[in-house]
Amino acid sequence: MSSALPLLLEYRYAALFAYVLASQCGVPVPATPVLLVAGALVADGRFAPVPAAAVVVLACLLADSAWFALGRRRGNAVLRLLCRISLEPTACVRTARDAIARHGAKFLLVAKFIPGVGLMVAPSAGQSPMRYARFAMFEAAGAALWASTYLLLGALVGREIERREGLVSLSARLGALVVAVSVVAFLTQRLVRRHRARRHLARTHITAAELNQRLQRGDAPCIVDLRGRGDDDQDRLSLPGAVQLTTGELLALITSTPIDHDLVLVCDCPGDVGSAEAARRLQRRGFDRALPLEGGLRAWRRAGLPLVATARS
Repeated sequence: MSSALPLLLEYRYAALFAYVLASQCGVPVPATPVLLVAGALVADGRFAPVPAAAVVVLACLLADSAWFALGRRRGNAVLRLLCRISLEPTACVRTARDAIARHGAKFLLVAKFIPGVGLMVAPSAGQSPMRYARFAMFEAAGAALWASTYLLLGALVGREIERREGLVSLSARLGALVVAVSVVAFLTQRLVRRHRARRHLARTHITAAELNQRLQRGDAPCIVDLRGRGDDDQDRLSLPGAVQLTTGELLALITSTPIDHDLVLVCDCPGDVGSAEAARRLQRRGFDRALPLEGGLRAWRRAGLPLVATARS
């Protein structure tokens, strides 16, 4: 990543456009440090602020328009793919969809500021009834706000360094260092969280066969479908007796209502990271009877076990 600055200096707006476009297409590197470096170059007079912001908005709009179209055509398959490559266990299939359902297109104004969620928002919006024209308008506004914020911060830092030190090269080296450290920290944090979720899942889980046996003998635990309340017919099919809640709703329920029986947590995420992370969060609140369903909803389907329609609330 230390090569980002020379590329920006040599290819200018084309390099900024290409980097942001790659990031918005799913390459697991943060774009904000590069925006800070570009902002420092604005302060140095090598970039103009309006063209810099414009190429960032264009890159975001192109990438997210493609994700919007894929979300409309392929639905959950696209979200599962993004969940697999995002390296973020908690930003699973339902995180962005719940925000879109709750706030609509307005969520696009802040989505890019939320780590691990921004990549999920465009295909989630594509699955919703939102029209593309409305999506594009709020997406462009959100991208402009995101770009302007970090370009301004980079410009302020760049001006301060230049005024105090009088060395443009120091600003350049600092910008490259910020980019490199940010990328390493970003990837390390997410890999550690994914590893912890998988380790927890390996220690405490229940298989589809074991859960079915408990249901057959009348020893039924409470089953929580962490996908929440879906918008399509596939999302309304779940395990017999399952309650559909988001992780936030489940945590609120545990806090307010004493529960003295097992909870089986079901998600539709790659590697069951969503249910494993939810179980870990419940443990931190003192509830240690949460069991992720190994393989999630797909394992239940593959075993040929029954699915029933759940009522919308």
